[in-house]
Amino acid sequence: MTPEATTETKFALEGFFSGWTILLVGVGLLALSWWMARRDARFADKPKLVWFLFLLRCVAILVLLWMLAGPTLVTIVRKFKTKSVAILVDKSASMGLVDVVDGSGNVSRWAAARRDDRATRQLAQLDEAVARVRAAQNALQRFSKLPNGLKNLEEPRSDLELVLSGLKTGVAAVKGIAPDLQGASADIARGLQEASQSITEKVFETVEKKSAEFNRGKTLAALERERWLPECLVVLSSSVTQMERATDQWAKAFEEPEVKRSDGFAAAESKLSRFDKVDSFMAAAEDTWLKDIRKKASVNRYEFGEKVVPLGNAPKLENKEGRPTLAPATQLGAALQQIALDSTAQPLEAAILITDGGQNAGRDPRELAPSLAGTRLHIVPIGNTKMQRDIILHHTHAPKAVLQNDQVVLDAIVTAYDCEQEKVQVELLDNNTIVDRQVINVTSEVFDSRVQLRWKAAQLGKHTLAFRVAPVSKERTEENNTAKADVHVMEDKIRVLVADNFPRWETRYLLNIFKRDDRIAFEQMVFEPQPGAGAGARAVFPATLEEWSKYRIVILGDVLPTQLTPDRQRVLREYITEGGGNLIIIAGKDAMPGAYVNQPLGAMLPVEPGDSALPAQNPFYLHLTDEGSMSIATQIAENPGVSEKLWREMSERLPVYAMSEFSKPKPTTHSLIWASLSKTGFNPADSNTRSFLAWQYIGAGRVVYLAAPITYQLRYRQGDTFHHRFWGQLLRWAVARDLAEGSQTVRLSTDKSRYEQGESVQVSVRLRQLDGKAVSGAAFHVSAVHEGKVVQEIPVREDANRRGTYHGTLEELPTGPNKLQVSGDLIKALLTAEQYRRPIEATINIDPSGVLELRHPLCNLPLLREVADASGGMIVPPTGLKAALSQLNLEPEVLENVSKKPLWNRWDLFWLFILCLTLEWAGRKYLGLS
Repeated sequence: MTPEATTETKFALEGFFSGWTILLVGVGLLALSWWMARRDARFADKPKLVWFLFLLRCVAILVLLWMLAGPTLVTIVRKFKTKSVAILVDKSASMGLVDVVDGSGNVSRWAAARRDDRATRQLAQLDEAVARVRAAQNALQRFSKLPNGLKNLEEPRSDLELVLSGLKTGVAAVKGIAPDLQGASADIARGLQEASQSITEKVFETVEKKSAEFNRGKTLAALERERWLPECLVVLSSSVTQMERATDQWAKAFEEPEVKRSDGFAAAESKLSRFDKVDSFMAAAEDTWLKDIRKKASVNRYEFGEKVVPLGNAPKLENKEGRPTLAPATQLGAALQQIALDSTAQPLEAAILITDGGQNAGRDPRELAPSLAGTRLHIVPIGNTKMQRDIILHHTHAPKAVLQNDQVVLDAIVTAYDCEQEKVQVELLDNNTIVDRQVINVTSEVFDSRVQLRWKAAQLGKHTLAFRVAPVSKERTEENNTAKADVHVMEDKIRVLVADNFPRWETRYLLNIFKRDDRIAFEQMVFEPQPGAGAGARAVFPATLEEWSKYRIVILGDVLPTQLTPDRQRVLREYITEGGGNLIIIAGKDAMPGAYVNQPLGAMLPVEPGDSALPAQNPFYLHLTDEGSMSIATQIAENPGVSEKLWREMSERLPVYAMSEFSKPKPTTHSLIWASLSKTGFNPADSNTRSFLAWQYIGAGRVVYLAAPITYQLRYRQGDTFHHRFWGQLLRWAVARDLAEGSQTVRLSTDKSRYEQGESVQVSVRLRQLDGKAVSGAAFHVSAVHEGKVVQEIPVREDANRRGTYHGTLEELPTGPNKLQVSGDLIKALLTAEQYRRPIEATINIDPSGVLELRHPLCNLPLLREVADASGGMIVPPTGLKAALSQLNLEPEVLENVSKKPLWNRWDLFWLFILCLTLEWAGRKYLGLS
């Protein structure tokens, strides 16, 4: 192991003159003194004293020479920083898939990477050779970007040596393998030979010559890299691309015969999932090349899916069958952020990312990849890249609730495989009536397109809308061509109360958009400059539950506790918890929410003060959370990705300086937008990261909180569009929760309409008499019916805080549609009293676990190539990973601290010099010498 630090002390002469100059001067002075001493001895009465004076003169000369030589003790403290290698393995649900032999070369390469098999040995050898050349190309690219003024030239010299080593061994191996490839066409062999020859003649010889000059002492500037490096890089890039293309063609040709065989390595591989293959590959690596890396560098291993998990001494998560637990989503962006974090903690020499590229959650990895420029990123893809002819409809999205006569935009994503140059028709149906359609032109073999269809919500009530893609001929399956969404159409008015102490900009613009929205009926309370000023205004807050219940939503700005008194706060709380009302709080600098901490309103806040004070005068930037990126409330553009960009750009142009101290979310809080001091991302664990838009359930209602009054900044250079859309959707989202199935006396609702297999289903039932009084103490059941059979029946219990509201939990429901029904003698009595003859029921859908992951079973190689190109990394097959890593310089970084202690600038030497000259002068005077 390399020590953490070493200390070396050495003697050095650091005078202004060279050693030879000082020696010649010393010899000359001593010779002159010798001649003077012999001359003086002939004339002096005491010749012995003359030789004593000569000795003093010699001491003075030696002291002078010592000072001129500049003797110094040099102490060098070297600190060694061990480099690290990060390995991140995908552990999402799609890694549990089994790849059949499809002729793409994927299965053969993973077989060759895990075992020394004669059948796959040539494939492994060729991949290793090409990987060496590609790694050398990346190293030369990094060398071209080094600044000319770089002082420490040891690392560039080492990089050049690795470039030459990689080119030499890699090209030689390709030349040796190409003529003997079994089953390779003449074109493939010729392509490999031509690329190898081009590298040898146009790149290797030039780099070898310049490397020799560099090693002889030339600086980076003297190498004149701008004259020869660009051409070398162009030739090398073209040649490596040609090599990789030829290698892929041969891998496909090699695997093609295995597609129809039932024996050989293909039979064994068809029994292993992707995760099994990677697990076996990493286990073998720990005993071979990874073991060698650990001798010089530290290795940090992670698994990632929904989040990144370090692999330390913690036990592996496994399910009941002993199989590894796979995550239901893939966040490649989180994996890239972990790589960036590792590079700040320790010198990161390389990062290895093993994945099928099934990105479906979190930030777009293409946005994060440029920040990894300079990191040696090796992306190892796994998974088939060819799929049978099929069209998949997925990511369907529709608002849960809309207002009557709204023009509703519903969107979905259509993925088509092997349908190039065909037309695909997508339809939207309302009760089997086509209300909109769109035709898509498929332009590539693997094609993705977002589809937006529109529907006018003319009739009140629940509507089941169906997306449908017309099937194509010889399609693999038609089961994934349809999707359904339930949309509730509500009355065309939302009654809102808006209150603020004085007309802040946020309040002014909010009232302006409400005035222009004929679907919102509002009243305003603005206490300054005079209470209740303006049309549709009231002077005091409601005092009774009936008065509060007039409003579907209450928006509170920076009102004072003297205006919203504790008594009225208690009634407001009852309006929310009992009546299912909705409260939106916009923080202010005078009172809201700090002045209400110990009052009834304070207990309903979804936030609390942070653990530390916010940095003074520091700007905050907004970032959508994962939940926020999927929520209707924050979708201010038709495309979710554009919405996220708009929020980020708004806060970059006009950063948030007015963040309330009350912005730390409580455990029960849902955060939709984070506020961070960083423009590029957020870390919820950071005490300076705060929740800007948050909400939580309070009884039957919901409380939403904005930590700063700045949403009107969405108008900057954009007009009213995004600000109006945000508040319109925020209000609709808030009231959408109120919708439930049932009658006037019996209402049945669930926390959502779609669940993943294994998720608990939370059921709520509300019972009321015809006069509106709550029915307490009832005993009844909720049943789940699947395919005509009752699969589960549970009793429900009354909520201790809300009379007449009952809750129950259904567990482990089967996949597919499940119909929930309420039954019991009291239920029958209530429905009979109001002459309601239909059963009270609601339908929910249970999706297979990891359904989002499994909709795209292919390896997303195009995305992985984009990430590799943006970060300056490389795509490398598992067979070539060991060879690519052999091009790394894993020697620890050396940081030198040099301290010098001069031995010539001492006062005792100076006085000795003066003393010798003084005594010599006095002696000469005593002897009468000139």
